[in-house]
Amino acid sequence: IAATLRQADIRSDFDVCGFVTSQPDRVVRSQRVRARTTALTLLETATAGRRQWRTPFDLGVTARRARCPLLVAEQGVNEPAFVERLHRELQPDVLLSFYCLEILGAPLIDSVSQAVNYHDGKLPEHAGLAATRNSIYTGETRSGFTYHRMTPAIDAGPILLEGFVPIGPSATSFEVARAKAVAAAAALPTVIDMMLAGAPGEPQHGQRNMFTRDDLRAISQVDDPAALDAAEIELRIRAFGTIRIVIGGRTEAVTEVKPASPDDLFSFVSADGRRLRATRISGLPATLISIRRRISRMRRRGA
Repeated sequence: IAATLRQADIRSDFDVCGFVTSQPDRVVRSQRVRARTTALTLLETATAGRRQWRTPFDLGVTARRARCPLLVAEQGVNEPAFVERLHRELQPDVLLSFYCLEILGAPLIDSVSQAVNYHDGKLPEHAGLAATRNSIYTGETRSGFTYHRMTPAIDAGPILLEGFVPIGPSATSFEVARAKAVAAAAALPTVIDMMLAGAPGEPQHGQRNMFTRDDLRAISQVDDPAALDAAEIELRIRAFGTIRIVIGGRTEAVTEVKPASPDDLFSFVSADGRRLRATRISGLPATLISIRRRISRMRRRGA
């Protein structure tokens, strides 16, 4: 988004007429809410032992600084009344989509001359959700990104541009995703040139693999850690950042495991006989564990 705004500042052949989001809970509207969001993120970072600090992205602040309208599609971007409002208030010629989890329908796509999506995976091999994390999990040495024309079918439109970043032997999904975002931002001038020229793009070729929410849940939710060996558990954590493991009858969000002794709290035995403990949880005071669980419940409810 920042790279698009920079291009609009230095070019005279296009402009950003506004922003649209279908996730109003992520649009911060007051200093109080911003403070709460920052505090929750700090606490999550500290209690999860994350080595990377991620500043909460505030689309509302970005829109105000860019002096662009921000429309919130509370009933979804495909709702007919919202499509009408979009054209009445913003009068867009094209749509450019970043990290949008809502499937755009034909009426919305057809209402503009073209719609282009940034997808954080190589197409068609990594269509759907969690493309970056899935590329790490499947053992690939590089992870791709794709700008493609949008169609009602998910991640199926012609490709305008694709790129790749390497996956190091110990790289996390956060590190790979960040590298891809930088590379994708650098490619935006070329993408915009192709859009303005009306480039049709190249049809997708190869085996299409769709990663769904059910696939994500099957990997990131471990109800029986004894059914998986230690290497598989460690790979899932590296690829997906956080997985939920049932330990002692409770489901815990785990970001790291280490060798353990039988007396360690939050420990379990993997399928290959190794005893592991969730180190990012076991060393925490009970109060912080309780707060983490409350945060998780709030996140699931969209609070």
